Amino acid sequence: MTYLALTIGPIYKTMLQSRKTRELWSASFSFSLLMKCLIEEFSKHGELLSPSPNVQLPMHGAGVYPDRCFFILNETLDETTINNSRRSALKAFGTLTGFNELDYFQIYVVQKTITSNPIQELNITLDAVELTNRVSNSNPLKLNDYWKDSNFFKNFYDLGFGDKSILPLIKVIQKNGYSNYFKRFKSVPEISTTELEWEEPEKYWNALGIQYIRTDTGKINFEQIVDTYNDDVEEDNIITALKETFKDDFSNRHKYFSIVQADGDNVGSLIKEIEHKNGNILEFSNALNDFVKEAAGELISYGAFPIYMGGDDLLFFAPVTNSRYENGTFGFQGLPNSSIEELAMRGSSIFFLLTRLNYLFKSKLAPIVNQYMPDKSVSLSFGLSIGYYKKPMNEIHGESYELLFHNAKNQSGKNHIALRLEKHSGQTFEFGFNQGSKLYYHFLKLTTESRDKKENFLNSVMFKINNQKKLITEIGHDVKKLTHFFEENFNESRHHNFKDFFKEVAYIIVETFNWFDNEKPQTNDEEDKRINRIYSTLRFIQFLNAKDSHE
Repeated sequence: MTYLALTIGPIYKTMLQSRKTRELWSASFSFSLLMKCLIEEFSKHGELLSPSPNVQLPMHGAGVYPDRCFFILNETLDETTINNSRRSALKAFGTLTGFNELDYFQIYVVQKTITSNPIQELNITLDAVELTNRVSNSNPLKLNDYWKDSNFFKNFYDLGFGDKSILPLIKVIQKNGYSNYFKRFKSVPEISTTELEWEEPEKYWNALGIQYIRTDTGKINFEQIVDTYNDDVEEDNIITALKETFKDDFSNRHKYFSIVQADGDNVGSLIKEIEHKNGNILEFSNALNDFVKEAAGELISYGAFPIYMGGDDLLFFAPVTNSRYENGTFGFQGLPNSSIEELAMRGSSIFFLLTRLNYLFKSKLAPIVNQYMPDKSVSLSFGLSIGYYKKPMNEIHGESYELLFHNAKNQSGKNHIALRLEKHSGQTFEFGFNQGSKLYYHFLKLTTESRDKKENFLNSVMFKINNQKKLITEIGHDVKKLTHFFEENFNESRHHNFKDFFKEVAYIIVETFNWFDNEKPQTNDEEDKRINRIYSTLRFIQFLNAKDSHE
């Protein structure tokens, strides 16, 4: 059979130009639209195998078309037909987006007659073609010129979000009486403070100088009276206004937001087995599409903003916590081929969102995995970068990529979350978890158990562990002795209700020691590394609970 594959670029290079949330989103979404146009054009010549032909826009703003696609052709295409199809797709893309520098976008096409394992062989060929043709583009795309135009974003918002938009709708009334409605992509501090907005939306938007209106039909509008409409609200002004308005509820974490990058584990092996056993690749593509649909909804229920969701490849903005998320509905029964059913619990931090996404991915692919690869499992690994609202967004984005592909994906067994938190003070915490481990389970439980614990108390716990690290090292594999240690050192009456908390800290210590025993080479400074790992975990727990501080 004759197959055709396409890949596009330069995606990462283009996204690095962005400085604002809406810019990063639009840069990513542009390539999804380009692939959509290419698929529509080349589908005239054959059957689409991947991505699923059921992929549809809009989907809460997510770019759902990946950077590669694969067809089985009705007949071999000559070079003229391929070039004409490519030009037609680019023309349609330019009409959709308004881009004029169409030569900037790289489109590589491979056509081969293959007897077996076509997806694998085409992927290898595409890799080689991309490396061979990676050159500096003589016709750069000056995205800043487009990003200055509000009509550019209005068009993109319509394409990406449609009528049922998760974007705030602003009614702008100018002093001359002229008014209009605009969709707005949230800025970094608006994403980081989603938790406050969801708790008291009217109070929240009034703090930002935007009137909150609920009409008789239940539709929510936001009105802003301004002389000259500008999509930007100064980030410092947002934080200052919210700190003043939510004096009792504003926490240090509300000045931080995250960018998450995810990628499927063992997906290449699954494709190999499907092809080796003459299975149906389209069935696999449809399963990925089903996952994306539900995963996008899960992101929205947490208050996250999808940037890209191309099957097993995800990228999104998210607040660090959202207390309203904990009360959402989600079924966790029957995790396939997994020992982490006990992780089926509710929580408000971003880790619970990642746990749910991982569960969704496993469950959607479970029938296919059981049929073609019963001796292995699939999962999602994550790169989670958390940064202060003033930190350049492209740096946080770059860190999430590095965490995923140079850390999480290199861990034994994968199925890993690699985290990096850089505080405004410059202090950095970097650690990770295997999502199927007991260490991760007890970390999740500790985030829940610690929510009502004050910062000073958590400081005391960390100080005691560090001060008594020789003793902790001696009893570090014994939960009962560790629990007794905490009860002896924190024996005031106000600590009597903290038994569950101390028990989870004890488990964190034990499982950290076990992890070092099994995964890390034995070194002379192993004691300090174990204590530092425990300390970093508790410092992150403290970060989730800390009230606002002047860093």
